[in-house]
Amino acid sequence: MRFNDWLEELGVISGMLTTMSQALSLKNAAINYMNSTMRLIEEENTIISGNERSDLIHLLETDYIRCKEFLIRLKADIAKANADGNNLHLIFALEEISDEVSRLEKISTKSGKHYQAVGDYGDSSVEVVYESTLDKAYITKRVNKLKLEHTRLQDELSTNNATIKFPIEVPEPGNSLVKRFSTVQ
Repeated sequence: MRFNDWLEELGVISGMLTTMSQALSLKNAAINYMNSTMRLIEEENTIISGNERSDLIHLLETDYIRCKEFLIRLKADIAKANADGNNLHLIFALEEISDEVSRLEKISTKSGKHYQAVGDYGDSSVEVVYESTLDKAYITKRVNKLKLEHTRLQDELSTNNATIKFPIEVPEPGNSLVKRFSTVQ
C-alpha cells in the first residue's frame, strides 16, 4: 500500500489534533509500515540478469523514506508534548522504579545453614552459614511497594496520554529526505 493511501486509511491529515495515546499507536503503525515496506524492497531489489525491473522498487523506496520522515516528525511531536506536560517526569520515574525492582529482585537473601560442595569433583561438602542484611521479607515488601507505585504512575501517564492533544504534521512529497536519498528522477 502506498504511503498516502496508508495515511488516508488511518484518517491522518496534516495538522489534525491527536491525543498522545493515538500518536503512540500511530508511531507503532508507522514502524510496522516501514518494516513491511523494507521487506518488500529487500525481496524486489535483486532480479535475475536480463529481466526487466519494474518501477515498484523506486516507489517503495520513496514511500519508505516519506514514512521515515513522518516518523521522525511524529517522534519529535511526541517528545515535545511529553516535555510540555508532566509526562517526562512520569516516564523517568517509571524507568527508575522498574530498574530498582529489577536490581532488588537480584539481591541474594540466602541465610541460615547450607551445605556447599568442595574438592575437585564436589565429592564432599561442608556446612556454611550465610547471613543477609536485607532479608527476603524486606525485599519482597519493598518490591511490592514499588510495583504499587509503578501502577499508580502508569495510570496517571495513561490518563495524561488520553488528554494531551497536539497536531500531527505529515511531510509533503518532495521533502528534504526524499530529495536527498531517493533514486526516483
